[in-house]
Amino acid sequence: MKQWWYSISLRERRLVLIAFSCLLLAFLYWGMWQPFHQHVEDAQRQLKVQQETLNWMQMRAGDVVALRSSGARPIDVNMTLEAVANQTARQLGLSLTRLQPMEKQLQVELAPVEFERLMNWLVIMERDYGVTARLVELASEGGKGLVRVRRLQLGRE
Repeated sequence: MKQWWYSISLRERRLVLIAFSCLLLAFLYWGMWQPFHQHVEDAQRQLKVQQETLNWMQMRAGDVVALRSSGARPIDVNMTLEAVANQTARQLGLSLTRLQPMEKQLQVELAPVEFERLMNWLVIMERDYGVTARLVELASEGGKGLVRVRRLQLGRE
């Protein structure tokens, strides 16, 4: 390598150094700076979405308290968990993809749904049938307000 370096002319050496410098700068930009900058932008975008969700939930907290305090209706506990889930989901236009009974609980999978519609469904089941969500795992489905229910376990006291 050293022999080759000294065998080329001074003009060619300068050209090689300039090309190497350009390649090094390109690697630093596209290999390090640009991915880092993209990661920061993604984190900021995700933070903004999470803050909007928090603000929406804080605005709706009063509605939840009001719904709980106005629950003067008797709870219907005669229906099975499967029947309650199917009937209430049908009323709200939700698509249940899988129901799996587990002892005194029911594991449910749903097609992607609007977050507000999912919360309404859970409130109706608790208020009218005494069915509560024991475990809920949600993931954003990309569309504004859409969530994918990764895991939902329903049960009664």
